[in-house]
Amino acid sequence: LLRLVEPDVGLNEDFAHFFFFQLIHALNYLHNSGICHRDVKPENLLLDSSGNLKLIDFGFATVFKRGNSRRKLQTKCGTLLYMAPDVLQGSYEGDAADLWSALIVLM
Repeated sequence: LLRLVEPDVGLNEDFAHFFFFQLIHALNYLHNSGICHRDVKPENLLLDSSGNLKLIDFGFATVFKRGNSRRKLQTKCGTLLYMAPDVLQGSYEGDAADLWSALIVLM
């Protein structure tokens, strides 16, 4: 995906919408499974031969929810440019941190 983004221009709005929609669905699937990625960034978004977005590199992923039980995360990890402020403060909700990063990618 990163190769499609033109410096200082970005992506065509239709492409950006298409890819962001897929990213949100991928994160929704993970979050509903109780997992957060913790390193959402363009370098971790690949496109397959059909143009479908694939979220990769789960090295920082962790379980933040089991059933109805949630836990706040404390490990500072990810890529600083895409990291939510709460992550830097050391106590954060995994799903919210992923969504912050996704929005930074969209910008």
